[in-house]
Amino acid sequence: MSAKSQVERLLAEAGVTLNGPHPYDLQVQNPAFYQKFLAKGTLGFGESYLDGDWTCLQPDWLISRLLSARLDERIRLRPVLLWESLRAKYWNLQNRKRAHQVALEHYDLSNDFYQKLLGNSLAYTCAYWPEANTMDALAASAEAAHLGRIDFHLKNQELTEAQLRKYDLICRKLQLKPGMEVLEMGCGWGGFAQYAAKEHGVSVTALSISKEQVAFAKSHWQGRPGLEFHYCDYRDPQVYNPQGKQYDRVVSIGMAEHVGPKNYRHWFELVHRQLKPEGLFLLHTIGNEESQTQCDPFTQAYVFPNSVQPSLSQLAAAAEGLLVPEDLQNISKSYYFTLLGWYLNLHHHWKEIQGFLPASTDCERFLRHWDFYLLAGAAISLSKTGQLFQLVFSQRGNKLYYVGSR
Repeated sequence: MSAKSQVERLLAEAGVTLNGPHPYDLQVQNPAFYQKFLAKGTLGFGESYLDGDWTCLQPDWLISRLLSARLDERIRLRPVLLWESLRAKYWNLQNRKRAHQVALEHYDLSNDFYQKLLGNSLAYTCAYWPEANTMDALAASAEAAHLGRIDFHLKNQELTEAQLRKYDLICRKLQLKPGMEVLEMGCGWGGFAQYAAKEHGVSVTALSISKEQVAFAKSHWQGRPGLEFHYCDYRDPQVYNPQGKQYDRVVSIGMAEHVGPKNYRHWFELVHRQLKPEGLFLLHTIGNEESQTQCDPFTQAYVFPNSVQPSLSQLAAAAEGLLVPEDLQNISKSYYFTLLGWYLNLHHHWKEIQGFLPASTDCERFLRHWDFYLLAGAAISLSKTGQLFQLVFSQRGNKLYYVGSR
């Protein structure tokens, strides 16, 4: 059977027609796509999109169909990928020496770029639409609307409001009170820290491994009372907490994906030691349905090196005997709209963004790169094959009667 026939048969299992008439059908521009896909699985699929080998009116709906049909599992263990799988299983890919790689290759790209991509909130994590689970009909209608999927009330202002709702939700779950001291592990550009300090009168010690993020946060927020930012690894409390104090609250928004399975227990031990006996820890993270040691090969190679999304069982095992899970909420549907919001910003500001890129940048490939990353992420949320968890933990022995907010 030819490579084309094999790919055609695989796509048909997901209800996708090769070169078909639907907006989610894959249109082949270069026959080299077939062999790349078969030889390298999801990695080859993504690389072929970057190379312009295939196009699609709605890649998010195409990829959602492929994921729902579990085609990624059928082609996961291609020989070229086995080494990466074994390496992730036996090595600590998130050790101290490798931890900064994701910052250098992704987060430090350009603060100007991220301001255009993320909008006014500069929040690079899932926003919160309380009505997201009732928006399925709206999302489904987009499948027939081709690029009309972007008419989802996702202009910059709506995305900013949804990010502020996320901050408000986290603050309510943490039950913040004026005068509390908060440790934020992985602070991004400082959005949550300044929101919590301004709206709830708390002090926040925030840290990041991205020089660019910390530089931005210090220049914009550090002069405000109760805020301090540190460029360091979460495993270096002697830098951000030299006196060894305990905090009323600890929060991590979008950092767990960079911690790694071999480090989860140590991370929870650090939280346990730095959290007061009556304290709370909130963890906001993308989550896997199954425990894994590595992420999707395309994400590993082109977006977030050394990243892996934790499963609930991995987090529970890491917390066992240290922290008690008090609350769990899955807001994965909100991530679909968040990613489409970023996609809209990318295209709305594309002419300006090109001016921020180095002169040597292949702008066409750069745009395809970010399109694929954002829309593939949206597809994962749409197909519900990936999750977005918010978990609240208390210290073991904490007598607090906790009721979660929504």
